Amino acid sequence: MTPSAMDEPVEAADTDLMQLVRQLWAGKYWVIAFTLVFGISAYLVAKSTPPTFRADALMQLEDNSAQMRYSPTLGQILELFKLLPAPADRLRLH
Repeated sequence: MTPSAMDEPVEAADTDLMQLVRQLWAGKYWVIAFTLVFGISAYLVAKSTPPTFRADALMQLEDNSAQMRYSPTLGQILELFKLLPAPADRLRLH
């Protein structure tokens, strides 16, 4: 193949692309109108259709701070490192 034969398809594709861009630009108002009409129609249909799935949740929050305690092993570990005071029933009074 000669270099000029290789250039011809590129030029033809380039010309076709420019021609397509010019045609789209010439009909830009039709493209905008078409997009707006069907975009607004799709929005209205989506808003007027009732939802198929719906979920509700109810949460009850309680104050459980008085019930929260350390596990015995964790309490013993913390006592070893003097991070937790010893419970009153385990105090030795002389």
